[in-house]
Amino acid sequence: MQGNADCIAYAGRSGERFRPLLSRLSPPTADWLAARGAAWPDAALSLRFERYTANTFGMVTVFVPAEHFGSDAEASAWLEAMRDTPRPLFEHRVDNARLPALPPPLPPDAPPSR
Repeated sequence: MQGNADCIAYAGRSGERFRPLLSRLSPPTADWLAARGAAWPDAALSLRFERYTANTFGMVTVFVPAEHFGSDAEASAWLEAMRDTPRPLFEHRVDNARLPALPPPLPPDAPPSR
């Protein structure tokens, strides 16, 4: 028997690719945003955490405007902080989970860090 396995991944999405992706993955979310006139981001990150065990599987995907992260390292650090959040939910020990707070958006003129 193998132990538990976690997987984290993130990918950048341009705004023109983000809208159709979200519409396909979660039509109610896309409809909710459209009904409220929400602006689509110019770029977004798809951040995903998956957990596999012998008897269960769970996945959380979060789409975040890219302006919250100045570098790949910052996005990766936030995703690592998220790693422990859904575990109890996936293990059926709790009914709700709260994600870590996002960093504040960067100022529009801030250069990206690397």
